Amino acid sequence: MIRKLIGTIVIIVVVIGGIIWAINWRSQNTIDFNELAERVNGITNVGRVITDNIANEVGQPGLVDRVRGNPNAKVVIVEYADLQCGGCALLAPKLSAIAEDYGDEIGLVFRHFPLAGMPNSRAAAVAVEAAGKQDRFFEMLDVMFANQATWSGLSADRRMDEFQRLAEIAGVEDIERWRADYGNSTQFDVKIRFDQALGRLQGVPETPTLFLNGERLGREITADEALIRAAINQVLAQ
Repeated sequence: MIRKLIGTIVIIVVVIGGIIWAINWRSQNTIDFNELAERVNGITNVGRVITDNIANEVGQPGLVDRVRGNPNAKVVIVEYADLQCGGCALLAPKLSAIAEDYGDEIGLVFRHFPLAGMPNSRAAAVAVEAAGKQDRFFEMLDVMFANQATWSGLSADRRMDEFQRLAEIAGVEDIERWRADYGNSTQFDVKIRFDQALGRLQGVPETPTLFLNGERLGREITADEALIRAAINQVLAQ
């Protein structure tokens, strides 16, 4: 009797899980992300920060930007990056140092821009977003970039264990919750795909691409920390 009851409960849980997945999938696949990006751009300059108020106005609260520093700062730098991109990994410690040195004088926004041909980039984005649900987004981002070589070539059946190891290094406290969120990756699809749509709207040609107050910085500036700082200082001095 008890075994039969347990079996029934398991079936109910599986069915409910399937229904939730189907609802999420249908919702995500009926969104025109390019149109959504245009709507947001009509409300605010997408080179600035997408706030709770803006996300709620378009009916998608999960679109809020990840910001390091001051979201209302005079200088806002928006980065579009692929977690598996080597150039993005080289830029990451430079941006972290800039964030540390300038503090609330600037805001640094990270937006996902997974590239075709990068088999682990979307999974890596999910791993970082799952850490973000426990307020460890940028800690996980830094660790993922610093250890890019350890996971970028892993197969799909091996990468989760490595991502979990990095989540522990990043200080994610509830690893079981992180594993559950990582496994329920569809919850992050809207955010990732919306970020990509914003990037397309802004004409992102490659990763990493930086925008300072909505103006794209040239490749030569993005590659040089001193030139990024000079661009920041120029605006701060105005």
